[in-house]
Amino acid sequence: MNCHCAGECAAPSVLPVDGDALSAPQGDAGGQALALAALRLDWGPAYALGCDEEIGWWASRHGRAGHLLTADGPDGLRREIAGDYSQGVPP
Repeated sequence: MNCHCAGECAAPSVLPVDGDALSAPQGDAGGQALALAALRLDWGPAYALGCDEEIGWWASRHGRAGHLLTADGPDGLRREIAGDYSQGVPP
């Protein structure tokens, strides 16, 4: 998949300061960690988010077991989450 963070995405130690982290280059672990931090800042209260070698970029809505959103990159995941969120609160 498209996550090459070697585990750094699991717990980013920095948050974006200026601009949109999703526009940062995604070929390096630092850019991916920033993109994941930006997604968590926006969507973390509603979704568990991550990036790994097996699945790639993923999100799972809290309270909705077994429902996994996936994408090839952070922009795609943001679109998937927005579409899922627009369908309302899980039962």
